[in-house]
Amino acid sequence: MCDIKGRIHSTGRLFNLPDGSYLYDSESSSLGHLKPYILRKQRKVVTLEDVTEKFTATALLGAPKGVNMFEGSGVLACAQDDIGVVRIVTDDTVDLGTVFNEKVQSSEEGYKFYRRVAGYLSSSEAKGMTVYEANVDLLNGISYDKGCYLGQETVARGYHKGQIRKRCMPAVIFPEDWEGEIEDGETELSVASKLNYESGDESAREYDVKQGEGVEFNGKKVATVVTPPLTPPGKIPTPVIISTYVDKREAWNGSVVEVGGGTGRIWCWKPQWWGALDERGRKMKTKDMSLQMKEE
Repeated sequence: MCDIKGRIHSTGRLFNLPDGSYLYDSESSSLGHLKPYILRKQRKVVTLEDVTEKFTATALLGAPKGVNMFEGSGVLACAQDDIGVVRIVTDDTVDLGTVFNEKVQSSEEGYKFYRRVAGYLSSSEAKGMTVYEANVDLLNGISYDKGCYLGQETVARGYHKGQIRKRCMPAVIFPEDWEGEIEDGETELSVASKLNYESGDESAREYDVKQGEGVEFNGKKVATVVTPPLTPPGKIPTPVIISTYVDKREAWNGSVVEVGGGTGRIWCWKPQWWGALDERGRKMKTKDMSLQMKEE
């Protein structure tokens, strides 16, 4: 959801429930921010209710294909992405390991870790950004055909006339002596396996990276930390999410940068779920992808 200037106010998931009502799962604890988005002529027939105490959102990591995500008691709705599945349930006491034969895990810390490696922003982290910087368009979260929503003109102008250069990307800060590489399109599991690196330098610094802190290369700011490490301070390597100009990252990606009061080698990459982007940084449509493959 955007404000009148096209900046993100909040993000969440919308579920269509069996009784015909809708459930909006968001970090925000207040219903007040939703009221401006109800069309004026519908405000007398649309009611809002806080049902936080009635339902629980459970994140499942690594949900394999072929598993029925509605198994178990009290499951109302499910939404799947590249990390796993979010289930809306009325009974949060169900032993998920028993239901799915331990094929998935529901660790909150594990979800937070893989969210960083995948490059997914939380609602609070995306607040104030453009929909393109927060990659909402790449998550199919924007309709260019629907009218009459706050920020529509700014969002449409950015897509049809603008150049989308700035986006949030997953990144890892390694010790300076790390000699590996992270390529665009690598899977979350592939990246996670590289975080087991142990520096040969016993003085490999402890990081203290905070949200909003700048990443500097040769004295110039090249990125901003949007999602800080999970439990600072600690030893690097560590995954974060940064906001940067995608077309300029080749100049410093894989280099030693200054961040968090020290130095480290940083790698950022385009996650697999982004898909193909066109020359203006927009999500490439299926038709355009087919034409490109034909030309190649």
